[in-house]
Amino acid sequence: MHWHVIPDGTLRPLGDWVDVIPRPTGETHPSGLIIPDTALDERRSSVGEVQAVGPDVRDVRPGDVLVFPRWAGTEVQVGERLHILFPARNQLAVLA
Repeated sequence: MHWHVIPDGTLRPLGDWVDVIPRPTGETHPSGLIIPDTALDERRSSVGEVQAVGPDVRDVRPGDVLVFPRWAGTEVQVGERLHILFPARNQLAVLA
């Protein structure tokens, strides 16, 4: 995993890449699913909201909430927000 810091701005994923902002651990999903702190790493959630998708991504769209492998992708700090970029094939599920 890599860590990059860039100034405020927007990310535009290329190809089949997805941009996700991880949700805080221990958060309750609107569907009622609770992701407890003990089930997740202190530093890294494996659930996040899609911010943008590359032009080759067909299964998800901005606003969807994904489950993805905890250590998938590349972390990018954009301003104050942590983003995770990973190939769409690494997503595990979309929370409904």
